[in-house]
Amino acid sequence: MPWLSQVNQFCQKHGHGKFISNKPTLAVALAEGSNPIPETFLRLAAILKDVRNRNPVIHPDNLELPKIPGLTYEQR
Repeated sequence: MPWLSQVNQFCQKHGHGKFISNKPTLAVALAEGSNPIPETFLRLAAILKDVRNRNPVIHPDNLELPKIPGLTYEQR
């Protein structure tokens, strides 16, 4: 993943160490250690919020599947 190596480089330059592919640790380090928050991070966050608002995650228990015989219900 090219973006992960770029973020790792950013973190190393700012004294956060190397995280390899541990994304949760990387996210925590970015949230706690980026001061001021880079403008590109703010723009990315705005894009992610917009995408999530337009396409909310629906829990499988609240999802209504189309009625397809043999797939979503048993044929009799």
